[in-house]
Amino acid sequence: MIQKALDHLPTRTEKEKVSLSGDFIVTDTIKIPSYTILELKGSIKLANNLNKLLVQEINPIGENTDIVMIGGTYDGNKENQDLTGASSHVIRFTKVANSHFKDIVVQNAVNDNFSLDIGCNNNLCENIIGKLAGTGASTTNDGNGLIDRGDHNIWIDCISEDNFSDCWVIKCRDSK
Repeated sequence: MIQKALDHLPTRTEKEKVSLSGDFIVTDTIKIPSYTILELKGSIKLANNLNKLLVQEINPIGENTDIVMIGGTYDGNKENQDLTGASSHVIRFTKVANSHFKDIVVQNAVNDNFSLDIGCNNNLCENIIGKLAGTGASTTNDGNGLIDRGDHNIWIDCISEDNFSDCWVIKCRDSK
């Protein structure tokens, strides 16, 4: 239902909003297109035994811009996933710019909760809480709360707590 709403937004160069109220269980990765505002008043949880990302940009190898996520809780449901699943992050962006993420709780990832990877730049992250990531089942990078591997990203009042591995992983250029 959520992906269907996002897929039916017209091609555009100005932002359009999708507002969600309630608690949702999803059976596939939510892929957010450029110029989209996703407002959540409630929660989104990954269904049992999916072993997938919960949220990512629509085109992880192309250019994505002006994505806004406001509010809500995003839950990776780690208790009911393959504990060694390499794709079991909650929110992971690989190539996003000029976007804004605000007032979000990201929790229960098998691996990492909220990640801005190397291709992410000039994003604003405000009041993001990343908690309860990781299981200890992996011998690699398991259980990081918040990650910034991009550049020129700004983090304001974000909290990473009660994660299995590192709370914050900062490997970025010129982020604040």
